[in-house]
Amino acid sequence: MKYVWAILMMVGLLTVTSCQAPKNVQEAVSKISTMEEKINTLEAKVDSLENELKAMGEATAEGVSRARVAKMANDIKRLKAKNAALEKKVKELEKAVKLLIQKG
Repeated sequence: MKYVWAILMMVGLLTVTSCQAPKNVQEAVSKISTMEEKINTLEAKVDSLENELKAMGEATAEGVSRARVAKMANDIKRLKAKNAALEKKVKELEKAVKLLIQKG
């Protein structure tokens, strides 16, 4: 899913940048790129935490504290919420870029 999202974003960015875009469109494109980087970073963190949680879950039987596992699960939920918020902002920026392109 994230690869499809990345491809769609690249196509959108190429479309926007191929036009003689005004400064505000270019700023929006820059913000979208920044948001994409943040989303990718968060996804990497979530993947890392999920892998660590899985390993800890396996180790729990060997005595790893359940509190650490619960904390890790909460961290994953928090990062997923941040990721969702960033994805929402990216969608809003994409809508703004489309409107600016249509007006331009």
